[in-house]
Amino acid sequence: MTKETVRGKAPILRRSTESGELQMFCPECKEEINAVDVESYLHCPFCNCILKQDDDFDDFLLEGVAKAWVSKNSRSFK
Repeated sequence: MTKETVRGKAPILRRSTESGELQMFCPECKEEINAVDVESYLHCPFCNCILKQDDDFDDFLLEGVAKAWVSKNSRSFK
């Protein structure tokens, strides 16, 4: 893997105390960002801040997909 210059600012990620789901917030404007907002374009839809894509960012995007897969396929294991 080649080393690239990483652009952007790391988004703020934290777990919701109510639902336990991972939440993402813009490091600039502090607005909450949904996965669908940043799946294609790696920037905040509110202030256009470029978001740094790292492992935590990828985990945020994949969490919903993983939960849906488990929910759909857990019935077949019973």
